[in-house]
Amino acid sequence: AGALSVPLAAGGTAHPEGPVTLGLRPEHVERCGAHDATAALQVQRIEQFGAQTFASGEWAGARINTLIARDDALRPGDRLP
Repeated sequence: AGALSVPLAAGGTAHPEGPVTLGLRPEHVERCGAHDATAALQVQRIEQFGAQTFASGEWAGARINTLIARDDALRPGDRLP
């Protein structure tokens, strides 16, 4: 669990009374420039899968998994915007 804040669309039907769970598919998480980042992923685990890199870690207080373009230089402890 973390303290990530996600604004809801005006006029939407969601009216949570408390904490909710947000699901992200690893392949839908994209790297961005540091100036566009709201938080950085603190990388804890790396696995190479052919042309892709699976990186997991902590982002904005939440544990997430990402599947990005292969990056052989990425190491546990690195921070990704």
